[in-house]
Amino acid sequence: MKLIRIRWLLVPLLLCLGLVGSAGCSVASELAGVSPKTIDLEAVPLETALANGKPTLAEFGGRTCIPCKQMKPILEEIALKYEGNLNVVIIEANENAELSRFYRITTIPTQIFFDETGFPIGMHVGVLTGESIEETLEELGIEPTNG
Repeated sequence: MKLIRIRWLLVPLLLCLGLVGSAGCSVASELAGVSPKTIDLEAVPLETALANGKPTLAEFGGRTCIPCKQMKPILEEIALKYEGNLNVVIIEANENAELSRFYRITTIPTQIFFDETGFPIGMHVGVLTGESIEETLEELGIEPTNG
């Protein structure tokens, strides 16, 4: 009996990991107690985020950059936790060279904090922990909406 139960738990997990197929990821997430909700932080242009009247956290990074890959899940978690109170965007620095030059991005990852008017109020170069980001947001008076 235990072998059958384990198999039923492993199949969706293997599906989610792409070892068997592409379906079943949400089932595996639900079994693991993880929310299947994800957010595409690269979908919204920085200009759009800055124009909507909310504070914005923008990261300039690269898809092949290891520290940038480490930052992505942290930023996704922040985006979900502060959803509605904060814009979080990831900008591919090489694909947006003019924008990167405008903000004087020389090293990735670089995070820029903008106020609700779109004015840059802080910058950090390198990996930031979720706790550090949350401390900065708290100092700026930005409250989480979830959790």
